[in-house]
Amino acid sequence: MKRLSLVLASSLWLAACTGTQQEVEQSSSQLDQTISSLSSSSSVPASTAASSSSAPSIAGDVATGKQQYEDHCQLCHAENGEGVEQFNAPSLVGCSVCGNAESFARFTDIAMPPGNATATQQCAGDCAINVAAYVMTTFNQAPDSNACNDSSPHVSPSLFKRLSQQEFANTVQALFQLDETPDVSAIPDDPTVHNFKTIASVQSVQVSHLSGYIAVALEQAEALMNSTERRNRVLGCDYNNPSCLNTFINNFGRVAYRRPLSAEESNRIQQFAITQGSSTREQFTLAMQVMLSSPNFIYRVEVGNSAEGLSTLNHYELASRLAFSLWGQGPSAELLNKAENGELDSAQGLKTIAQEMLQDPRAKTNLTAFFEQWLATNLLNEPVEKPANWYGNIFDDMRSETNQLLSEYVWQDKDFMGVFTENKSYLTPQLATYYGLNSAGQNAAVLPAGHPRAHTGILTHGANMFAKTDGDLVAIRGNWLRGTFLCQELKLPAGIADIINGKFSGYTPMEIIAARNEDPACERCHAQIDPIGVAFAPFNRQGLFDDEVNLFDFPVEAGFPDANNSSIQSIQSIAESLSEMPEVGECLADRLFLYTRNHEPQDADHCTVNRAGQQFQNSGRQFASLLLSLVEDPSFRVRLAPEPKEEVEPEPTVSNVALNKPVTTTAEQPENPGSRITDNNLTGDSRWSAFEFPHTATVNLGGLFTVVQSEVYPYFDRPYQYEISVSVDGTNYTRVVDRRNNTQGGDKISDLFAPVEARYIRITITGTHENITEWSSIREMKIFGTEK
Repeated sequence: MKRLSLVLASSLWLAACTGTQQEVEQSSSQLDQTISSLSSSSSVPASTAASSSSAPSIAGDVATGKQQYEDHCQLCHAENGEGVEQFNAPSLVGCSVCGNAESFARFTDIAMPPGNATATQQCAGDCAINVAAYVMTTFNQAPDSNACNDSSPHVSPSLFKRLSQQEFANTVQALFQLDETPDVSAIPDDPTVHNFKTIASVQSVQVSHLSGYIAVALEQAEALMNSTERRNRVLGCDYNNPSCLNTFINNFGRVAYRRPLSAEESNRIQQFAITQGSSTREQFTLAMQVMLSSPNFIYRVEVGNSAEGLSTLNHYELASRLAFSLWGQGPSAELLNKAENGELDSAQGLKTIAQEMLQDPRAKTNLTAFFEQWLATNLLNEPVEKPANWYGNIFDDMRSETNQLLSEYVWQDKDFMGVFTENKSYLTPQLATYYGLNSAGQNAAVLPAGHPRAHTGILTHGANMFAKTDGDLVAIRGNWLRGTFLCQELKLPAGIADIINGKFSGYTPMEIIAARNEDPACERCHAQIDPIGVAFAPFNRQGLFDDEVNLFDFPVEAGFPDANNSSIQSIQSIAESLSEMPEVGECLADRLFLYTRNHEPQDADHCTVNRAGQQFQNSGRQFASLLLSLVEDPSFRVRLAPEPKEEVEPEPTVSNVALNKPVTTTAEQPENPGSRITDNNLTGDSRWSAFEFPHTATVNLGGLFTVVQSEVYPYFDRPYQYEISVSVDGTNYTRVVDRRNNTQGGDKISDLFAPVEARYIRITITGTHENITEWSSIREMKIFGTEK
């Protein structure tokens, strides 16, 4: 059977964007702009917290907050609040990461700024309150709560979205009337944001995508043409009838493109299939390949009544958005018919149809995908060393355990927050044996009193406790819980990991936990995640409870810092606290918005997310009410086109500005001169060495630079003690790094510091820890910054 070539497919993409009908022209123009925008997209800001609450005023001083922001925050978040990509810092403009002023001040007090305490002090107490007042006033003026009481839509700009791999598979399954989801592994995996795969801003279409679409389309087309019964159902006519190809293209294309095809589109596809296909069967398979690799199928084209600004979606676009939100796939012919007949035009009409759609098995499949991405249970990987009672499909059983419990609470209209404290679980006999439980069957198994998993709901399910990455489970699990249920994911700025590794090199796991909860550069973040992680420590990397783990052996007490009750120490009490916290419902609304609207909620989306959160609470915390609120909201019917991108000069790149710059020293060995610390040779054969402390090496950068970070590479990882100072004139120096009391060595020692102008960089070696040597030897010193 003939396969559509990539060259022909590419030409058809171009042809799809050159229709003469006004609607096609608008769609195509917007599509071109969006594809270009998506192709140039390189990063997505990381979110650390989210809330849908309105922003109350707090008793902070904005003027003082501005100065404190410059001192503590500007290095990572930039003067304009938009974030510095090098430091993986989220934007504070629009500030979906801020929540309200009170919660933002608390988060700042708890965890900001992460980094080197020798360079910048933490912003706690009044500082956190003042900075929150400044940020909310300057960058994040959330809508007045009264503004959300009107019926007008509040919406942020959105891009056209490419179908995710799963959305493509679900839609192809419906189009070809398949019993099971087809294999779409030929299509590249989707990039993620917070593990969600439906985010428009990180998607693109590469040659590998187009090749995958064609491969799937060809496979399904051939299988369809070989199945007489299914072929007759899908084609709707006898394919040997001369008129059948045209009928099929219009009927199949209407569902695939999620709108009626124009006469020109239909004719173009038909003429291509006839001229390229050597047989009638081949003509049909080519027509299917063309439609399933077209941008009109691959992208969810939503233009509305205007290609620019705020526009109202037309009937078909609204049906499409509704289907992808509730079913995770394109609309059926029946739903398109209802839209065409005006049944979605009124708020009550949309609500009625949405409620009907939630009763469809496709809604359950879609929500299962949401929950697996929300909890990250889709990331389970088989371990190299398998524990006792391991079996082949254990991950399927683990996911099923969680999905069945969530399904019970969603579809039986229960208080959804009960998923945290539920005392029963859906276990196969094999999974029950793996957990060490004696009973399991078709019905849910009730956990015995005193069992470590009793009354902990989904928190201790194997799919959640099983380690998904290497690393320190205490920090990973604490951060997972905070990020998943409170939308407060703590992320290390770039370079901090290297600093931490250097500081704690050679420590045991318990020593690392103790040190990072005492070190000023680390303890404020780890104080928020380590107590949570310690509570879960008895569950090993395989998700099994280990009764030999003693929580009293840990240097940090188990607990939940967010709870009102400071005595909380067990997983059961953490679960109970989560079930009562309104912040969990707010976070859930945030994540469901992200999943269904395909972008993180921005400031303009505040009303939509807030209304959904309120509806969730008012309904007795029923999950369906949360989902229905999002699709019934006035913003669901409209789209705001992105503003055209302005040409902006690229920001200067941070680089090693000391590379190959001249060096003067106060002492050096002839065979190991100071010039070698800027030659970028990290071998032990290239180093600066000198006897008798102190001694200095000064790098002349040759001009003014803004510097922000140092990296020192000791010889033989020795624990040298030193300070680094900077100067613009070579006479007056300011210390930016102070390691005169350093006790740790390492291959590389990194320090971030507040941006400072410098022409001269001076390192002064003052000694070594415990005087292990009378001389020093440094392989390299890198200074990172930008030219003024």
